[in-house]
Amino acid sequence: MLAVDRECIGVTAACMMMRPEVFDDVGGLTMDLTSNFNDVDLALKLRHLGYRNVWTPHAALYHFESVTRDPTVTQFERDFIDRRWAHAVVDDPYYNPNLEGKRNDWLPRGIR
Repeated sequence: MLAVDRECIGVTAACMMMRPEVFDDVGGLTMDLTSNFNDVDLALKLRHLGYRNVWTPHAALYHFESVTRDPTVTQFERDFIDRRWAHAVVDDPYYNPNLEGKRNDWLPRGIR
């Protein structure tokens, strides 16, 4: 899955590229989410308004996130995303139903 260009529900903002007018059209980053999930919210806003989030293996990036960010996720941040986007995340049209759910290692369904 990491070797082909493909549409996905979202990508990290650290590697997003978009035209400024698109960023403005979706309202930019949500100011209520100053540490975590602002990129999740942005990607889902893009998709909600009909834009596409596309992953490409042809970009080479260096990302030093832990240097600049506190990784602690607050309950407020979790609740905010759940309230706004639970319906979109639960029904991810790009997630392969043959893979085990709620995992990030893409194991085939039935293997633990």
